[in-house]
Amino acid sequence: MLAAYQARLLAVVRDELFSPFSSFRRWAKLEEHDVRHERNCDGDGEGVVHFSTHEPGELTPGERSLYDQIANTVVAANSGLLREHKTSATISLVEHVGRCSACQAEVFGRSVNIRIECELAGRPLSREYSLEEP
Repeated sequence: MLAAYQARLLAVVRDELFSPFSSFRRWAKLEEHDVRHERNCDGDGEGVVHFSTHEPGELTPGERSLYDQIANTVVAANSGLLREHKTSATISLVEHVGRCSACQAEVFGRSVNIRIECELAGRPLSREYSLEEP
């Protein structure tokens, strides 16, 4: 019972702290079926899809524009709502890559990770927002 109550409370805290970013699309995790295998690879036999993350090199102009909008929202939230809650957010870029070990087909996407230090949660809270154009 206590764990369920804590989970609900944490959900409310998350919703409040991340509310300034509600207009941005959340990152949808890449899945194995997102990889478009070569014709000679069925994706179910020899090939295994491995996922990794790293900091991206350059962003496209569209990604840069969206990143700048999110960064500006972080600045505003840090001086407004998050400041009122005695916390702040930081951001980092993430590139997600899925690659088949057999045919080397890959899929990738870029996101912005927003991390908020939260004493009430007892740990940092984070959410990722997509840099892909809708």
